Amino acid sequence: MIRLSVKDHGFAGIYYPGQKGTDKIILFVGGAACNETVSVRASTFIRHAGYSVLVLGFYLWDDTPKELLGIPVEYVERACGWLNRNYHPRKIIMTGASTGGAFALLAASLVPGVNAVAAIVPFDYVMESATFIKRRHRSIYTWRGKDVPYTPFTTVDYGLPRLLRLVLRNKGYGFKRLLRFGYDQLEPEEEGRIHTEDIQGDLLLIGAHRDDCWPSEVAVRRIAKNLREKNFPYQVTVKVYNPGTHAMGGDYQEAPQYIQFLMHHLIKAETDNPKACDRARAQCEQEMLDFFENQ
Repeated sequence: MIRLSVKDHGFAGIYYPGQKGTDKIILFVGGAACNETVSVRASTFIRHAGYSVLVLGFYLWDDTPKELLGIPVEYVERACGWLNRNYHPRKIIMTGASTGGAFALLAASLVPGVNAVAAIVPFDYVMESATFIKRRHRSIYTWRGKDVPYTPFTTVDYGLPRLLRLVLRNKGYGFKRLLRFGYDQLEPEEEGRIHTEDIQGDLLLIGAHRDDCWPSEVAVRRIAKNLREKNFPYQVTVKVYNPGTHAMGGDYQEAPQYIQFLMHHLIKAETDNPKACDRARAQCEQEMLDFFENQ
């Protein structure tokens, strides 16, 4: 393995050479709250399949932002440059889940060095950086030193007490689906849409039916519809798993115990039907590996 730092290379990551060589290299990013340890463990199934993998840290790693705020998309550009200079891959395939899936789509739309994307439970809009008690009036991401255009997270304006009352009163939500409720109140603005039509390669888009965290099932279908309308020249594969779970696209059985605890207690689908969620995870992993193999 080779450890890379923002100080020395312009991005944080760990490169793992695989038995399949460097013809295709997987650029893997974790999701929200995924630090270095979680990101590396989540990529286990891809590395065990023999692929060379660069696990990229875009936040919560050393010398990267500690919040979802002002994250430079240039990390991906620099990582692709490093891979091309050192290994000359035929294809760099980027993959991520949840926030990582959205980041992969955004990065590929801006960085020509990404040649294909497997986006798992992604969203198709860049959002305003916010918590449920504070809007920052800034984008989560930057590009060339400027905020990437975003959709305002206006649900925060409700105030947390009112938001909690609303989510508990609305059938089908509840505390475990608080974030999904917040997204469902939004009207995404075109300015913040990720321009997936600018991606130069095939796409695998996987969503979860009635996703508990954000509307990934809406996002992947909306992306596919937009690409059809724009005569996108590359192959687009869309899957929505029913039953499914937001916790897909990573080797979660390898995650630290606290991540597994949070996953099983804060995601409604995991509480209601854990075996179905395990099946969806396994199916998603195989779908991803098949996508990598066919590139």
